[in-house]
Amino acid sequence: MTLRVERTKDADGPLLRVSGRLELKESGELWRALHAGELPPRIDLSGVEAADGASVAMLLDARAAMRKRGGDIELLGAPPDV
Repeated sequence: MTLRVERTKDADGPLLRVSGRLELKESGELWRALHAGELPPRIDLSGVEAADGASVAMLLDARAAMRKRGGDIELLGAPPDV
Protein backbone atom coordinates (compact mmCIF):
# COMPACT_ATOMS: atom_id res chain seq x y z
CA MET A 1 0.00 0.00 0.00
CA THR A 2 1.28 3.45 -0.91
CA LEU A 3 1.90 5.94 1.87
CA ARG A 4 -1.04 8.23 2.54
CA VAL A 5 -0.96 11.33 4.76
CA GLU A 6 -4.18 13.15 5.62
CA ARG A 7 -4.88 16.18 7.79
CA THR A 8 -8.20 15.58 9.52
CA LYS A 9 -10.12 16.01 12.79
CA ASP A 10 -11.78 13.66 15.22
CA ALA A 11 -13.65 14.19 18.49
CA ASP A 12 -10.38 15.18 20.23
CA GLY A 13 -9.34 17.76 17.61
CA PRO A 14 -6.97 17.99 14.65
CA LEU A 15 -4.64 15.17 13.73
CA LEU A 16 -2.42 13.87 10.97
CA ARG A 17 -3.45 10.38 9.86
CA VAL A 18 -0.71 8.26 8.26
CA SER A 19 -1.35 4.92 6.56
CA GLY A 20 0.47 2.48 4.30
CA ARG A 21 4.18 1.69 4.19
CA LEU A 22 6.23 4.40 5.86
CA GLU A 23 9.55 4.15 4.03
CA LEU A 24 12.11 6.84 3.31
CA LYS A 25 11.76 6.54 -0.46
CA GLU A 26 8.05 7.42 -0.19
CA SER A 27 8.09 9.68 2.85
CA GLY A 28 8.24 13.02 0.99
CA GLU A 29 4.53 13.58 1.57
CA LEU A 30 4.96 12.99 5.30
CA TRP A 31 8.00 15.30 5.43
CA ARG A 32 6.00 18.07 3.72
CA ALA A 33 3.11 17.57 6.15
CA LEU A 34 5.47 17.73 9.14
CA HIS A 35 7.00 20.98 7.89
CA ALA A 36 3.98 22.75 6.34
CA GLY A 37 2.65 25.37 8.70
CA GLU A 38 1.18 24.38 12.01
CA LEU A 39 1.49 20.69 12.76
CA PRO A 40 -1.47 18.98 14.43
CA PRO A 41 -0.59 17.91 17.98
CA ARG A 42 -1.44 14.26 17.26
CA ILE A 43 -0.29 11.81 14.59
CA ASP A 44 -2.35 8.65 14.09
CA LEU A 45 -0.09 5.79 12.98
CA SER A 46 -2.66 3.00 13.34
CA GLY A 47 -2.84 2.55 9.56
CA VAL A 48 0.92 2.13 9.10
CA GLU A 49 1.76 -1.36 7.82
CA ALA A 50 5.54 -1.09 8.09
CA ALA A 51 8.15 1.60 8.72
CA ASP A 52 11.87 1.93 8.20
CA GLY A 53 14.24 3.49 10.69
CA ALA A 54 14.73 6.71 8.73
CA SER A 55 11.00 7.42 8.68
CA VAL A 56 10.62 6.72 12.39
CA ALA A 57 13.57 9.05 13.01
CA MET A 58 11.79 11.75 10.97
CA LEU A 59 8.74 11.48 13.25
CA LEU A 60 10.86 11.58 16.39
CA ASP A 61 12.80 14.61 15.08
CA ALA A 62 9.52 16.45 14.44
CA ARG A 63 8.41 15.61 17.98
CA ALA A 64 11.72 16.86 19.44
CA ALA A 65 11.48 20.11 17.45
CA MET A 66 7.94 20.68 18.70
CA ARG A 67 9.05 20.08 22.30
CA LYS A 68 11.83 22.68 21.90
CA ARG A 69 9.10 25.18 20.97
CA GLY A 70 7.13 24.29 24.09
CA GLY A 71 4.64 21.94 22.42
CA ASP A 72 4.42 18.23 21.85
CA ILE A 73 3.27 15.69 19.29
CA GLU A 74 1.41 12.62 20.47
CA LEU A 75 2.08 9.55 18.33
CA LEU A 76 -1.06 7.40 18.42
CA GLY A 77 -1.76 3.78 17.59
CA ALA A 78 1.62 2.70 16.25
CA PRO A 79 1.58 -1.04 15.56
CA PRO A 80 4.04 -2.99 17.76
CA ASP A 81 6.42 -3.73 14.88
CA VAL A 82 6.59 -0.02 13.99
